[in-house]
Amino acid sequence: MATVVGASTGSIDVRSTVDQLIEVELVKRIDPIDTKVTAKRASLTAVAALKTLSAALEDSLGTLADPAQFTTGTDAEKLTALSTAVASFVTNYNALNTAVVKYGTVDLSDPTRDTTAEVALYGDPALTSIKQVMRNGYSAGLSYQNSLSGKTDKTSYIAFSELGVSRKTDGSLVFSKTKLSKSIALDTTTLPQETDMSPALASSSYAQPKLLDRFVSGVSSTLSTTLASAGFGFVGTFDKRTAELNNDIYRLSNRRNTESTKIAAEKLRLLKTYSTLNSLLGSMATTNNFLTAQLAAMSKNN
Repeated sequence: MATVVGASTGSIDVRSTVDQLIEVELVKRIDPIDTKVTAKRASLTAVAALKTLSAALEDSLGTLADPAQFTTGTDAEKLTALSTAVASFVTNYNALNTAVVKYGTVDLSDPTRDTTAEVALYGDPALTSIKQVMRNGYSAGLSYQNSLSGKTDKTSYIAFSELGVSRKTDGSLVFSKTKLSKSIALDTTTLPQETDMSPALASSSYAQPKLLDRFVSGVSSTLSTTLASAGFGFVGTFDKRTAELNNDIYRLSNRRNTESTKIAAEKLRLLKTYSTLNSLLGSMATTNNFLTAQLAAMSKNN
């Protein structure tokens, strides 16, 4: 560290002065990058959590659509199996829905909110896509191939309401085993056949098997189908987002390294410049002291 000369000499503390200048540059050029990296890493954490929840939802949909659990056992055992599967679906759907809200909503009226990373995925397009798919998938229900249907495509649907599931205004689901039991107890309902109906209603002509028989015939998840038709699944969506966020962090890290290198070079330049200036000030102070002494001697002699 350069020697600190007294204030009367006009010299400066080189290291302290340069450190103060560099601190300004760090705040101006490095801190914004670090803030962005922090936010991106928070987003990665959120995406990882959403991916796990999405995988759990897909697993529960697979279990719900598995006909094997409805081909053996008593009706009571089949009801228990279906109730467990529906309850698991509802739980996983709600968990994902809650996480989507948590990571994508911000209270803009809250003056104490952390605007850097509090809401890790606020405004993220992936969340918008997932929320839409969840709404559409729930509204469409489940599909199955109905051999008794009078329609050409033989595709019929099981509404989630038939499974004792209802949706609240906040988007969460509620399951009632009592309602499911009533649906299971219903006999086969035969609707008017196509020949007895007007052309406008003919497309809805079908014979509807009992609920468990419909599951045995092979149920597919419309929620998953919606995802497939969109070209990606929940998990695939978040894998893509993870790759994008990692790329963002990589670019920001490179930018930070570049700025840090520039600032380090700037610091060396400033240290050299201010050390030279400090030496010059010291030399001037010595000259000043000499001249002052000479003038004082001349005044005394006179």
